[in-house]
Amino acid sequence: MNYTDLSIVMPCYNYGAFLAEAIESVSEAARLGAEILVVDDGSEDQNTLQEIRVLPDFVKVIRIEHSGPAAARNAAIRVAKGAFILPIDSDDMANPGFIEEALRLFAVHPDIDVVYGDCIFVGEKSGRWHAEVVPPKLIYVNGLNVTAMFKKRVWEANEGYDESMIYGYEDWEFWLHALKNKMKFKKAIAPAFYYRIRPKSLVNTTTIPQHQDLLKYIHHKHHDFVLQNYIQVSKELHGLKNDYRQLLNALFRLVLRKMGLGR
Repeated sequence: MNYTDLSIVMPCYNYGAFLAEAIESVSEAARLGAEILVVDDGSEDQNTLQEIRVLPDFVKVIRIEHSGPAAARNAAIRVAKGAFILPIDSDDMANPGFIEEALRLFAVHPDIDVVYGDCIFVGEKSGRWHAEVVPPKLIYVNGLNVTAMFKKRVWEANEGYDESMIYGYEDWEFWLHALKNKMKFKKAIAPAFYYRIRPKSLVNTTTIPQHQDLLKYIHHKHHDFVLQNYIQVSKELHGLKNDYRQLLNALFRLVLRKMGLGR
C-alpha cells in the first residue's frame, strides 16, 4: 500500500463547523503520505473562512467562485497528484480503516477501478446505509454515495463530474457513467465513511424537489446504457415469468398424478 498515490478531495461551502472533524478523519492518511485537497467553493460564511485559514500545513487549499460540488471536485482532481482519488464532503468523516482496505484491494486486484463501502449515519439519524452497485437498479435508484475510492482514470474517462448538475445527483451520474465505461467495482468490508445527516442538507432542500428533472437528464444523457439495462431486466423478468409458469405446470401435473388422473 502506498498512501502517496492517494489524493483526498474535499469541497467546502459554508460548513466550516464540521471541517476540522473531516480533516481529522484523514489526518492519519496524510501522515502516511496522502495528499489532502480542500476546495473553498466560494464560501461566504466568516466562520468557514476562518476554519479554512487555520487548516493544518498538510492541507492544500484551492479557491474557486461558488460553482457547486461537481466543479469543486473537478478543480481538485484536475491538479491532484495521486493515481487514486477519494472524494469526501466537508461535513462528513472518512473511515481510516476503509482507506487502508481500499488501497490494499487495489494492490491485490489491479483490474478493479472503484472500491466502495457502506456508510454510517451520524447527526440527525443513526444506522447503516448499505451501498450496492447493481447496474439495472442503479438506473433508477442511486446505490452508491460520492465517497468511494477510484482510479483517476475513471474521472478522466468520465470527463469529470458533470458541472451542469448544480442541484445534485452529480455523484449518481458519475457512477452510471463509470459503469457505462465498463469500470469494475468492488465492495470493501469496512464502511467507507460517516455520513452526517443535517435537517437542511442540499439533498433535502434542493435535490428532492428536482428529482424527476434530474433523473430525466441522467437517463437522456446515458440513454444507450439505460436502454441496454432495461432490455436486460425485461429479459430476466420474462425468464422468471416462464419459470413460474413451468413450476405451476409441474405442480399441476403432480397433483393430477396424485389423484390418479394423469401420467
